[in-house]
Amino acid sequence: MELKQLRIFLAVACEGSLNAAANRLSASPATLSRRINQLEKQTGRALFHRQPSGYELTSDGASLRERVLVLDAVRAELAEWLAEPSGRATVRLSAGTWTC
Repeated sequence: MELKQLRIFLAVACEGSLNAAANRLSASPATLSRRINQLEKQTGRALFHRQPSGYELTSDGASLRERVLVLDAVRAELAEWLAEPSGRATVRLSAGTWTC
């Protein structure tokens, strides 16, 4: 299971449709459909009820969404931490032409 698949799952779960999730992720609905199908195959669980009005989470899908939301929050915290300055001072040394 890849993080990218889980982010796609979360987008479809939040948006309720492949088209809306595709717009949000700048991807094609067909690609998202394939990735969701792969995720369902990997987990051995149906994650969505596919209906003409959109995608509705199954109970397994709702359970996975809660877990992925926690994972996404940790990912966001990590991204913020990585964006912060490290706090270490940079020391630059230079030597003239007189050194060997």
